Amino acid sequence: MLSMPYQLLGLGATSYVTTTDNKTVLKGYRVWRDGKYYIGRDDCEDDLAREAAIYAHLGAHQQILKCFGLEQHCAGVHSLRLDLAPLGARSAGLRPAVHCRASSSAAAAADPVADGSRHHDGRRLPPLQGCAAL
Repeated sequence: MLSMPYQLLGLGATSYVTTTDNKTVLKGYRVWRDGKYYIGRDDCEDDLAREAAIYAHLGAHQQILKCFGLEQHCAGVHSLRLDLAPLGARSAGLRPAVHCRASSSAAAAADPVADGSRHHDGRRLPPLQGCAAL
């Protein structure tokens, strides 16, 4: 395993987001440092595979991060390789609902989401197999 400097960009309920090149991120449930296991969470292989399938199903669009697929880091441990969000963490601009007010900035923030939804709807995609719970 290669030793690469990394930066921890964020963590969620089931995954860590790191970068080694400041162009793409690895989203996974284990973090490796200097070729050795550093920190991790419960196995999320099924969740990562499902997310990779969703990205493949949606296809390319300017409002959807580019997904390069799953990368294996050691036997049975994968991470999802994604483009680094150009404007920083996607959740950085989110605030609790009590602070949200209708405004032109809120409408502007919703435009990319609506555009991505139109992309998905316009493709008339069949239901994604194995993702009934989504």
